Amino acid sequence: MAGRDGPVLRVALVSLRRRLVTDATDNLPTGFKGLRDAVAASLGVDDADSRVAWEYRQVQTSGREGTVVVAEWLI
Repeated sequence: MAGRDGPVLRVALVSLRRRLVTDATDNLPTGFKGLRDAVAASLGVDDADSRVAWEYRQVQTSGREGTVVVAEWLI
């Protein structure tokens, strides 16, 4: 992944949940670690690569629970 200084890709990992976690700043990144590693591996980079900006979100739903991955090129 060639790029300029700073992130060239933003990846948002969104958890669809019936009950929101109370401390999203700690619990969401920890819960998404395996998925973050898998996404990074599919991109051919380390998950700590500064060219990828990671975001974590949660949405309360009364429907099906799951995870949404949104990737957005910043270049």
